[in-house]
Amino acid sequence: MDTSETYIKRCEKATEIQLQWSLMYRKLGDYWWAEVESPTNARSINAILTEYPYITKNVWLPRQDQLQEMVPTKIAGTKPNLKMISEFTHFFDYWDTVGIPVILTTWEQLWLAFVMKEKYNKAWNGEDWIVDVLKR
Repeated sequence: MDTSETYIKRCEKATEIQLQWSLMYRKLGDYWWAEVESPTNARSINAILTEYPYITKNVWLPRQDQLQEMVPTKIAGTKPNLKMISEFTHFFDYWDTVGIPVILTTWEQLWLAFVMKEKYNKAWNGEDWIVDVLKR
């Protein structure tokens, strides 16, 4: 599970995904980053095990399996695995063509970028998710 500052920042800025979690995805076992109101203003990675009443800011850190569940369900037919590979190939071609200088160092980062592109037509510019004007 990616708990790097990079992944936390990208998840925090993925407002569409954060909204989904706040409305319907929140489950025991989810990972999230939190600033907790305390004398030390602790920051930590947590798994939802119980209710925590003192959270002042939290960011859902979706696991790879949760990100995969968000992919649009246009992967149907007699050979869904081939369709999925094809979608990923197009995604990598797009990434190379556009020349976005983003290094994806974990599977979670890769899947987050894929979900944001496929569902919301957004790409990471180094600071935020922006609408991609070069639709593929």
